[in-house]
Amino acid sequence: TRVDRIHIFVEHVASDARFEVAAPRRLGLVCFRLAGGDPGASKATAALVEALNAGGKAMMVTAEVGGRTLARAAWGGAGTQARHVDGAWAAVVAALEGMGGGSV
Repeated sequence: TRVDRIHIFVEHVASDARFEVAAPRRLGLVCFRLAGGDPGASKATAALVEALNAGGKAMMVTAEVGGRTLARAAWGGAGTQARHVDGAWAAVVAALEGMGGGSV
């Protein structure tokens, strides 16, 4: 099913040391953030979502949990395919690299 494809995004996040999964995946929702527990990581996560949305290739929102900002990515359309999930991840990485965060 389309929700089963969301594990692909979780795997991308988990395999990139610049990021961390911020909460357990629920259905089509993945919460993630830039790694690090300091306030700078929260600010950078918020800036990442802003840059991502400005790029127009994927849209995400932020939330605050326990004083930490995280990004929320969600899929629910019947036509969601692995290429859509991979494309969203590529957009996240491109936005981060565009901010100068290309290295670990």
